[in-house]
Amino acid sequence: MSKLFTEDTAQAMLAEMKKQNNYLAQLTCEGTKALSESSGAGLHNSFFRGKNLGSALTAAQSAAIRAGTFDDMFVGDFWPMEVTYTYKDANEVDQTVKATVTFRIAGCDYYLGTGDLDSGLTAHHLVIVPDTVLYGARMNPTDTTEGGYVGSEMYTKTLARAKALINAAFGSDHILTHREALCNGVTDGKPSVYPNGHAWFNSTVELMTEQMVYGGKVFAPTSDGDVVPSLYTVSKSQLPLFTYRPDMESTRSDWYWLRDVVSGLFFADVGYDGITYGIHASNGTGGVRPAFLIY
Repeated sequence: MSKLFTEDTAQAMLAEMKKQNNYLAQLTCEGTKALSESSGAGLHNSFFRGKNLGSALTAAQSAAIRAGTFDDMFVGDFWPMEVTYTYKDANEVDQTVKATVTFRIAGCDYYLGTGDLDSGLTAHHLVIVPDTVLYGARMNPTDTTEGGYVGSEMYTKTLARAKALINAAFGSDHILTHREALCNGVTDGKPSVYPNGHAWFNSTVELMTEQMVYGGKVFAPTSDGDVVPSLYTVSKSQLPLFTYRPDMESTRSDWYWLRDVVSGLFFADVGYDGITYGIHASNGTGGVRPAFLIY
């Protein structure tokens, strides 16, 4: 009986397999190149990459963001930075500190077309979220949500430190101001009924909402069939970063504040263990993990 496979046949099969593998490798290489060279927020929001983009925002990166092409920048990419900055402490004394922070792309053009002025936000941008909390702070000196997020000590005083750090990291001319609808009034533990309870504000650095992290409301009160609280916000959908990497919603080392009012005493937060939560406004162990836009 003749052999099914001769040595020549085996060599021919190996050569064909090598050819096919080379072809597949070429396709993969070309596909990767095409993805990296493709432009626009849609594609660049469509998957998590996680590339180190360097220790500082470059002029070329800024130009690509402002052009809306987002060349070689995708969700999950990051800038690891050593930042020295100065802020005023609770006693209005200047403090200069150094921080090591990983700033990560959470989404492209998330706020495009939003806002109450003219045609809304027209500047292309990236939403950036640090991997960890920047520092610890309370929402208010006492357990109250009176005045909502805008009336809190966090908004009126404490976020100034985060703004100083972020300005030092990226440069204030790269931090994009946009318009946000923010809670400024609470009645019976809920954002006050329209037309009260919210207003439009210029915004640069803010705590995130439950929707930005989870994709929907969890602890924040909603309509109960009678009272319709002012839950107006343009920060209304889940950031792509957390869609693809829900493990990055929590930091595992610290819990952090969200800006949603939960009750007359509580603001929302994200537990270090990933649990959804709400906690007393005066709790000083909460972390500050804000979101901001660069361009």
